[in-house]
Amino acid sequence: MRHGWNSLEDYLYQYHRRLEDYFGFIEDYTFSAELVFEYERNIVSINMEIFCTNKTKITVVKTAAVKLQGNKLLAKTEDYSYNASIPGEGDVFRYDNAYIHNGHKTKHHKHTFQIPGIEDNNSPIPIDDDKWPHLHQIVEELMQY
Repeated sequence: MRHGWNSLEDYLYQYHRRLEDYFGFIEDYTFSAELVFEYERNIVSINMEIFCTNKTKITVVKTAAVKLQGNKLLAKTEDYSYNASIPGEGDVFRYDNAYIHNGHKTKHHKHTFQIPGIEDNNSPIPIDDDKWPHLHQIVEELMQY
């Protein structure tokens, strides 16, 4: 399954591995992951900033559910935001499922911008529940920007 359960170790490793695939376009990045064990819910909170050679930045904020299966911790993304921007100018595009509010037809959607910081009239664009992007797709889209 495209966005199914994965071992927590591999779930976290994939971020670093994917970024290495784009060495040359990605200049630097920060990464933090915090495991939070609560009474009714266990999560891993992920925050990243990815700095690219074309003066753009990707900010990643994710929350993944964590569960124990046998002796292995598994993770599955619940909430995400991939925000591509030009620092000092504004957003270029953003994918998220933060919440549905007026103007959002589906939980998963993409915000598009005419110019950095000025959102298009047809934004947000709905995305099917199983078609929202992985990090490498965000990097590739920004490379085309």
